[in-house]
Amino acid sequence: MTFSDPQLRYKATFQKKVGDRYFYQVEERRTQSLSRSFTAAISATQKTTAKGFDERAPENSIERWCELHQSRLPKDREIVDVDLDELQKL
Repeated sequence: MTFSDPQLRYKATFQKKVGDRYFYQVEERRTQSLSRSFTAAISATQKTTAKGFDERAPENSIERWCELHQSRLPKDREIVDVDLDELQKL
């Protein structure tokens, strides 16, 4: 998915579940090269809300959130709490 920079892409992949939180590995790529990698965390409630009928919906929502909130993204190998409710307010 792209938003402001057509060369910038985000790819979220499920990593693990700990308690009621889900962790996704996010790769930020510019063209084909990896720019940085970090972890995005969402709550079980947000995962269920995002899921709907599409198994990949949480990943797609995280990727979209990253596009819209580039200034809030962490440094390489850090964790960011993602609020998917912000996408529904748009």
